Amino acid sequence: MPQLTVIDQIWMLICAALVFTMQLGFTSLEAGITRSKNTINVAMKNATDLVISVAAFWLVGYSLMYGNSFYGLVGLDTFALYEYGSSSEIIIFFFQAMFCATAVTLMSGAVAERLRYRGFIFIAMIVSLVIYPLFGHWAWHINENSQQGWLAALGFYDYAGSTVVHSLGGWVALAAVIVIGPRQQRFNKSGEVNQFSSHNLAISLLGTLLLWLGWFGFNGGSNFTFNEQSVIAVANTLLGGTAGGCAVLSSLLKNKNVKIHPTMLLNGCLAGLVSVTAGANVLSSWGAIFMGGIGGYVMISVSHLLVHMKIDDAVDAIAVHLGAGCWGTLGLVLISPFQPALAHWDTLEQFVIQCIGVIACGIWAFGVSFLALHAINRFTPLRVTPVAERMGLNITEHGAPTELHDFMEFLHQQTIHEDLSLRANIDPFSEVGVIAEKYNQVLDKLQQTVTQSNIILHTVADPIIAFKPDDLTVVSVNKATKRLFGYSAEEILNKPITQLVAAEKINTLLKRQLNTKYEEIEGRRADGKKLLLEVSLAKTALTQNNYYTLILKDISERKEQELKVLNAKQQAENALEKLQSMQNHLVQTEKLAALGQLVAGIAHEVNTPLGIAVTTASHINGEINQIISNYSSGELTEETFNEGLNKIQESVQLLLKNANRASQLIRSFKTVAVDQTNAERRVFKLQSYLEDILDSLKPNFRKTNIIATVQCDDAIELDSYPGLLAQIITNLLMNSLIHGFEPKQHGKIILEVNRKGATHITLLYKDNGKGIALDIIPHIYEPFYTTRRGKGGSGLGLHIVHNLVVGPLGGQIETLTPDQGAAFLITLPMHAP
Repeated sequence: MPQLTVIDQIWMLICAALVFTMQLGFTSLEAGITRSKNTINVAMKNATDLVISVAAFWLVGYSLMYGNSFYGLVGLDTFALYEYGSSSEIIIFFFQAMFCATAVTLMSGAVAERLRYRGFIFIAMIVSLVIYPLFGHWAWHINENSQQGWLAALGFYDYAGSTVVHSLGGWVALAAVIVIGPRQQRFNKSGEVNQFSSHNLAISLLGTLLLWLGWFGFNGGSNFTFNEQSVIAVANTLLGGTAGGCAVLSSLLKNKNVKIHPTMLLNGCLAGLVSVTAGANVLSSWGAIFMGGIGGYVMISVSHLLVHMKIDDAVDAIAVHLGAGCWGTLGLVLISPFQPALAHWDTLEQFVIQCIGVIACGIWAFGVSFLALHAINRFTPLRVTPVAERMGLNITEHGAPTELHDFMEFLHQQTIHEDLSLRANIDPFSEVGVIAEKYNQVLDKLQQTVTQSNIILHTVADPIIAFKPDDLTVVSVNKATKRLFGYSAEEILNKPITQLVAAEKINTLLKRQLNTKYEEIEGRRADGKKLLLEVSLAKTALTQNNYYTLILKDISERKEQELKVLNAKQQAENALEKLQSMQNHLVQTEKLAALGQLVAGIAHEVNTPLGIAVTTASHINGEINQIISNYSSGELTEETFNEGLNKIQESVQLLLKNANRASQLIRSFKTVAVDQTNAERRVFKLQSYLEDILDSLKPNFRKTNIIATVQCDDAIELDSYPGLLAQIITNLLMNSLIHGFEPKQHGKIILEVNRKGATHITLLYKDNGKGIALDIIPHIYEPFYTTRRGKGGSGLGLHIVHNLVVGPLGGQIETLTPDQGAAFLITLPMHAP
C-alpha cells in the first residue's frame, strides 16, 4: 500500500466522503424515476447495499482485492482486517469500500419494481464478496513487491473504474434484468412500449447533481495522492458530464417535435461522467469533452437497443454504466495519439489489452451473476408475484403503506362492496389527504343525488327495468314494475326479462339498438293475464358492463278506447255523408240562410280553450247519432232536425275557432319545440326567437293577468344553441308564473337584451312579482332546492338554467336584488364555445 502524506490523507478522506454522497445521489435518482408505490423499496435497497457491501468488503472483499496476489488472480491475506494497519491503509480501505458500494448499487435501479428484497440481498452479497473484489484485484492490484493482478500486468488501464466499477455493475444489472424479466405491461404484444410515470423527477435531477458532486471525489481520489493529476481529474469530471448532457440535448433538439424528457438529460450527464472515468487524470480538456460527448450518444443508442430487445431497465443504468463504461475504456485508446500524456502508447497493442479487460469483465461479471441468479431462482423466486407487483413493493416487501396506497385500498374496498356510505380516512394535511377530502365531498353529493334519484325512480308511475344484454338477466326494477306484473322483487331480480315480456320482441329491439323511440310489446302478469305495453329501450354504460333499460307503459285500456273511437269515427263519417246530402238540399231554402246568420253570431262570442276540442268533436258525433236515430225511428221532424243541426254547427264553429287559435300558435311552438329536441347549433335572430318563445307559452299566460315583453335590437344575431336558450327562458318564465306572483295579481315580465362589447350580449330577465328572499338566493341554483315542496315545485328549474348557461352556452348568470320582483342577468358569448 502506498504511504500517504498528511495532505494526501486529508485529500483522500474528503474524496471518500464525496464518494459516500453518491449513495444519496443513487437513492434520490432511482426513487424519483420509479413509481411512488415502489419508492420505499428502492430507498431500502440503496441503504441495504451500502450495509452489505461495506460489511462484505471488510470481511472478505478487501483481502481478495488488495491481499498478497496468488498468480495475479486473488489476494490471500488480511481477511476481516482484525487489526488496523497504518493510517494510509485505513484511508484506502475506506475509499475502496465506497467504490465497492458504488459497484453494487448500480444494478438496484435497473431491477426496480419487480425484484424481491431478499433476492437483492443475494445479488449484493455476490457482487461485494466475489465479483467486484476479484476483478478489482485483476485490474488494480499493484504493491511494493511488484505483485500485480494479471490484467494490470498486461498493461490494462482504467484510472477510476469505467470498467472495474461501472461496466462491472452494468453487466450484473444486465444479467439480473434478463433473469427476472420486464415489468408488467412494459412491452405490449403489439410491440408498443409503455412509459411508466415517475414519482418525482425533480428528486431524480437532485440525485444526479449529488452523483456529480460525489464523482469529483470518485475521480479526484483515485490517484491516492493530491497532485496535478488529481486536479486534472476533477476538471475533466466536470467537462465530461457537461459534454454528455450537451450530446443528449443536441440529438433531441434536431427534431422540433420531440419533448426532452428529464431522464434523458440526467442520464446523458451520467454517461459523460462514466466515459471520462477511465482516463480522467490523463485526458486534455478537449479529450474529456470528446469522450463525454460520445458517451452521451452511446447511452442513447444502447438504451434504444435494450428497448428493441425488450430488456427492461427501469432507470437506464445498463445504458449509462455498461455502455458508456465500455466506451470510456476503449475510446481512451482511440484518442491516445492526440493526448500528450498517452503519446507513448502503442495504439494497436493497447487497444487489444483494453479489449481483453472489457471482455474479461463481461465474461466474469455477467457469467457469474447470471449463473448464480439462475441457481438462486430455482430454489427461491427472485421476482415478486404479479399481485405484489401491481400493489407495489413498498407494502408487499416492507409492510410500509403510503397514503396513496391507503387511498387506493379504500377505493378498491368501495368498488367491491359498492357502498357509497364509505368514506376515505386520510390525513387532510397531505396531498393525498386533500384529494381524499375532495373525493369524500363528491361522494356526499353523489350519495345525495343517488338517494334522490332512487326516490324519483321508485315513485314514478311507469315500470322501469334494467337488464344485462348478454343473458337478459334483470338487475334492477322499481315499485311500479312489481305492481304491474304482480311479482315480488325476489321473483324478478336475477331472472330473465323474458319472464315478463316476449323474448322475440326484446331480441329484435336489441338488434335494432332502439333508443328513445316507442314500440309495442306483449307482457305477462304473474296471474297469466296478458298486457299490451308501450316500451322504450335505452343503453347505459356502467363501468365495464353495458346495461339496457326498459321503460314500460300499460296501454291495454288505451287500446280499447282507441278501438271504440275508431268505431265511433266510422259511424260519424257515415252520418256526415248523409247529412251532407241533406244539407245540399236545405241550402236552397231561406231557413238555412237565417240559420247561418244565427250560428255566425254565436260563433263570434265563443272563446273556449283548445282543450275542449276533443269534447266538442265527441258532442258532434253524439248529435249526429241522435239525428240518425230519430230519422231511423221516424221521429225526425223539421223542428227537431233544425234544432239538432243548429247544435252541430255551433260545435263546428267552436272547434274551428280553437283550431284557428292552435294554427296561430303552431308556428312559434314548432320552432321552439324542434330546437329543444335536436340541440343543434345555428345562427339565429335573437329578437324574433325570443318572441317565438313567448308565443309558444301564451296558453300558460291566458289564465293570468301577466304580460311578457321583449326589448331587443332586431339586428342582434347569435351563433349558439337556440334549443338550450329556449329551455333557459321557458324555465325562468314558468318559475315566475308559478312562484313569482300572487293569484290574479297584475304583473309584467321583461326580457331586455343589450350588447356587451363586440363578443357578448347581456339578457336581463326581470318581473315585478314577489321577488326572492335574500336568505335563499345563495341556494336557488342547488338541485332539488325549493321552498314550495308539495306545491308543484321540484327545485330543478333554476338548477337547470344555471348549468345550461355556464356549461354548453359558456356564459354567466347573476341573481340581482331589485326593489321589487326578481331579476337575473345572463351574459352570453355571441359565438358559443
